[in-house]
Amino acid sequence: MKSEYDLSVSDEAFGKIEKYITTSIIEAMKFHQTEGALVIYSGQVDSYVATRLTIAAIGLEKVNLVILSDVDENRRKRIIEEAYRLFNIPSERIHAFKIKKIMKKIDTIEEIDPSISSSLSHQRIHNIGHLLLKSPFAQKLVEEKTLSIVGPPKSEREKFVAKILAYSKLKKRLKTLLAYLVAETENLLLVNKTNKTEWDLGLLTTWGYGHVGSIMPLGNLYKTQVVEIAKILHVPKELLDKTYSDIMPGVENKYQYLFQLPFHEIDQILLRLKKGLSTAEIVKELQRKEKIILRIEYFYKVAQYMLNLPVIPFW
Repeated sequence: MKSEYDLSVSDEAFGKIEKYITTSIIEAMKFHQTEGALVIYSGQVDSYVATRLTIAAIGLEKVNLVILSDVDENRRKRIIEEAYRLFNIPSERIHAFKIKKIMKKIDTIEEIDPSISSSLSHQRIHNIGHLLLKSPFAQKLVEEKTLSIVGPPKSEREKFVAKILAYSKLKKRLKTLLAYLVAETENLLLVNKTNKTEWDLGLLTTWGYGHVGSIMPLGNLYKTQVVEIAKILHVPKELLDKTYSDIMPGVENKYQYLFQLPFHEIDQILLRLKKGLSTAEIVKELQRKEKIILRIEYFYKVAQYMLNLPVIPFW
């Protein structure tokens, strides 16, 4: 008998999952009266599975891709070429945007205090959302785990980091606007690629491209299950091995960075939290540090609030 915590996906189970998801995509298209679908594509395993399932649902000729990942021009070209090779989707149905010029219009000038960074002290930094995120300072923040602060910023350094993250989130929200522009002008259903692990932990930007869309086909599948399905779909090994993360430049693996655990172990903790197990019970059962369990629980609780904004008072 399969354990309630077993996230493996058999061929038989995949057949049922595929039928449910493809039916949901077809029904969503009928409801929205769209002529096709626009899948948010990142060049990673989640977007690969979302694209394959969308093609299975409505046919290749009705599927478009939009590339919104924060990547440089060479990487963008590689993703477009990869998408054509993997799915045979022609370049005219693959949309990619450059928002560098837009970000530069939303400019800010900051003089860096020595308490924030001695190497950047008293420098005036233009457009922190675009330039500073690519600087050695940002890399140092990643290495120091400064970007994974839990709770409101307290020191001047943390407040400055919060401002950097705000500009990083702005880029994702701008890309969301552009994705909707394509979807609505071309009469396409916007298909999100976010999985249940990302959603439950809030590993996305509110109103950013991980948070929006007309349908989220992977939203009821943990990351472990998405990878299992990808293997059934014979995903190329290079996609399975990719660890690029879009939460911040320099962060390659968001799960390891934020929780010091691989995604499959995080999924097991999430499952137990949602079943109502206490922190002590999870620590004993999975032999993991209490502070890691508490951190995942904190992210989970915050996500439930964040994903239900705006708050509507009832009386």
